[in-house]
Amino acid sequence: MEVITFNLKVLKSCFISNPLKKIDFTFEQLFYCSEILIKEELYSFKKNQRILLISSDVYLIISFILACWNKNIIPAIISPNLNTEDYNSLFERITFDSIITDIENIHDTFGSTLIKFNPCITKKAPGQIEFIFESDQTAIVLFSSGSSGSQKAIPLSFSNILINVNSFKETLALTEKASFLCTSPVWHAHGLYNSIITSFFLQKKVIYSGILNLFNSTKLLQFSKKEPELVYHLTPSMIPILCSVASKMDQKKLPQFSRVICGTSFLDDKAKTDFENKFDTELIQQYGMTEVLFISFNDKPKIKARSVGKPLGIVDLNIWDKQVLEPNQEGQIRIKSPSFYGCYFDELPITKTPEDDFFFTGDIGYLDDEGYLFITGREKDIIKKGGLAVSPNKINKIIESFEGVNKAYTLSQLDQNVGEEIFSFITASHNINISNLKDYLKTRLSINIIPKEIFQIKRFPLNEIGKISKKDLNNILKSQNV
Repeated sequence: MEVITFNLKVLKSCFISNPLKKIDFTFEQLFYCSEILIKEELYSFKKNQRILLISSDVYLIISFILACWNKNIIPAIISPNLNTEDYNSLFERITFDSIITDIENIHDTFGSTLIKFNPCITKKAPGQIEFIFESDQTAIVLFSSGSSGSQKAIPLSFSNILINVNSFKETLALTEKASFLCTSPVWHAHGLYNSIITSFFLQKKVIYSGILNLFNSTKLLQFSKKEPELVYHLTPSMIPILCSVASKMDQKKLPQFSRVICGTSFLDDKAKTDFENKFDTELIQQYGMTEVLFISFNDKPKIKARSVGKPLGIVDLNIWDKQVLEPNQEGQIRIKSPSFYGCYFDELPITKTPEDDFFFTGDIGYLDDEGYLFITGREKDIIKKGGLAVSPNKINKIIESFEGVNKAYTLSQLDQNVGEEIFSFITASHNINISNLKDYLKTRLSINIIPKEIFQIKRFPLNEIGKISKKDLNNILKSQNV
């Protein structure tokens, strides 16, 4: 059995601070709320039963997780914003012993237990509280973003989490003064694991007032100013909001971040430069997956442009194409790490190479001579047309070099004649003459990989964690009868 002790000083300190609602939720309240949930909601459940929580309430989510941990129940946390079809698809694949939610329409649809929760309760804490657990026990089930298909249920053990959190702490040299700012959804790994769960095990404060928007950003930034060592995990989609708000604020009121870490999707050079100029701080790229948690950070002493940095000390990472490749050779990224559980929840094992138990991430990239990782694409995004393998990233970069184009995204549709047909979407500063753009591409791309159609749109559809939604773009193609 493993034991983590929360002493009186920690119990009295703030765990989740919400400057908009003026709530300081302490570790003491967290443990008390979890006790109430055990007595009122979870009293009849037995060890290793599985309960799905559908909520966006950070206090309910973390209290529910801790209550499940104390009862040896497996908690699963999923987005409250899926449609009925997506939920039904999930329930066909995975059986839960109970579904709990604080959302009435979901309760009405799925017959789940409707819970009412009040985080503003207090109780005098004892001198200390011991959190006891089995390191190999399944701690939680999280879900992939599901931007291009059904969501995958990803289990994590306590051992997976603790090893990864401690490696993260050591890699970034976090001190006792560290705290976290969270503006991501707390039902997804980027918010729940990167900030909330990490803060719990490090016994640190996290500032959270909901998903970042124009209404809460100013107050969040002003409130965060007082934090001496603030770590902020953000996504590329948040940068325009932050830069817009910062440009209207007194620079003296902006926080001095200790670390700003960008994840979930690639960070383009302009967004990185804009943020760094506005906040006078370095923005570092992180590479991670819900299956493996934190993998690498492009951090000091050397930061390389467009790299996601060196892997954590616990991560064994190499590049594969029928064999382990040499530096600067592009191939499949595969990983071996103690933060990797080993299989999806109630599904077939995650893809591994049988001989050495590595996990294929599905990403394509290379390691340079100094061991820095560069990601060049997704294996499943490779387009196969007329017998050729085409990288959509290559097409995107050339399209983005055309004057006025801000961003490009290329995907494919099945075609009975050529295998897959290529289509691209662009956003731009003005109306682009598509015919002129195609003529431009003819001088830079082979004729057979020039997109069949290029669509200019006002903005790219994003899923709830800020990634471009391939599913929505495919729906646009369907509406165009392509």
